[in-house]
Amino acid sequence: ADYDQIELRVMAMFSQDKQMRRIFKNNEDIHAGAAALLYGKPVEEVTSEERQVGKGVNFLTAYGGGAGKLANTTGISLDQAKHMIDMYYKQFSGLTAWKREVVSIGRVRGYVSTISGRRRRLPELLSEDDFLRSRAERQAVNAVVQGSAADICKQAMIDIADVISGTNAQLLVQVHDELIVSIPEDLVDELTPKLMEAMGHGRVIDGVPLVVSCDSAYSWAEAKG
Repeated sequence: ADYDQIELRVMAMFSQDKQMRRIFKNNEDIHAGAAALLYGKPVEEVTSEERQVGKGVNFLTAYGGGAGKLANTTGISLDQAKHMIDMYYKQFSGLTAWKREVVSIGRVRGYVSTISGRRRRLPELLSEDDFLRSRAERQAVNAVVQGSAADICKQAMIDIADVISGTNAQLLVQVHDELIVSIPEDLVDELTPKLMEAMGHGRVIDGVPLVVSCDSAYSWAEAKG
């Protein structure tokens, strides 16, 4: 069972960006939705190549990186990549403002916090070294986004432990935003919806719904397929 675009949903929760919230509220494909805004066309007319650009810029904002990285991962030119990044921050202006706010608060406090209050200290936000300061700025946003996604997933592990208590099911491992559970075949239909509920499927946090996808098979590879 895994969360659908958990980091992007976390960014929408924190930033309250109108465009991101609209896309998630309408259960649209966030990558196609981003591409539609970038290319100025209806989402149903977005091509697979354009969707890849939307996906690339979405994850660039979550994990950090520049136009060169976007160009390398999507196959577009460097000038196109620069243009797309500029367009993205204009279209998702709430996200842009939030990222600046994270860095600003981090400079004042010396740390940034996740959704559960865990802190990451980043003294290099005040560094006079441009490289160190820029890296710390990317780390600040990344720590809030990925750290909060991890908080949600860790709470899900606790709640799943309660759900499967007294059964022969076992929570085996967490892999990023995915949880792997071993369940007796005769309990799959009964426990699957309970596991999804424990992970927060359908729960709305600050206007953004969590979505969980779940598959069962005799091996992890088959379930992922």
